[in-house]
Amino acid sequence: MKSRTSLFMTELLVMLLVFLIAAACCLKISSWAEGKITETERKDEAVLQAQNLAERIKSAKGERVEFFAELENGMRIYVLPADSKTSGLGKAEIRVCETDGSLLYALPVCWQEDLP
Repeated sequence: MKSRTSLFMTELLVMLLVFLIAAACCLKISSWAEGKITETERKDEAVLQAQNLAERIKSAKGERVEFFAELENGMRIYVLPADSKTSGLGKAEIRVCETDGSLLYALPVCWQEDLP
């Protein structure tokens, strides 16, 4: 009878150990996924900010093309003029970066300029 009880207790302890290992793995995966969601949300915000600025540049026909701003969420946004190599076409690149300088998103933007 004692051997059955000790066998049952051993089995119970092994099942408990397996459950604890599985729970620890789930917590680790959960914290990893949280970091990825935050990174994705930052990139989504960067895309939105770049698109908004691109629309403003197009509507202003390229006025104030050289531009830099620090956004409320800690990101930095730059507009760098570029040569379109086409008469009557303006071109620039919008870059959204983290405060450490790492690039989150880059968006080329073109607009039609008034010809003389």
